[in-house]
Amino acid sequence: MPPVDSASPFIGIHAAVTRKPLGCAANTLSWVPDQRINLQEAFNAYSVWPAQAIGLGSKLGKLLPGYLADLIVLDVDPFHLDISELSEIKPSGVMVNGEWHFLN
Repeated sequence: MPPVDSASPFIGIHAAVTRKPLGCAANTLSWVPDQRINLQEAFNAYSVWPAQAIGLGSKLGKLLPGYLADLIVLDVDPFHLDISELSEIKPSGVMVNGEWHFLN
């Protein structure tokens, strides 16, 4: 059975920032516009905040010395893209606990 949804966090980030379904016209109304969050908050929702929620905020969720090396490498800066392009971002590298699991 295929997955119900994509594992890509960028689809969720797109939804959080736009509150619109993928592929809709730019003039499509948002689901609940007052629930939109900014891009930094959306990235925190996939990194910093989950680490804090499970009590590992001092070891996970940030790229700092002493933190576990769980990270992705991107070829583009999401903060310089049009928000309509967020869902299309693909990582060029994935590191989990300091080991590369995918490197393009």
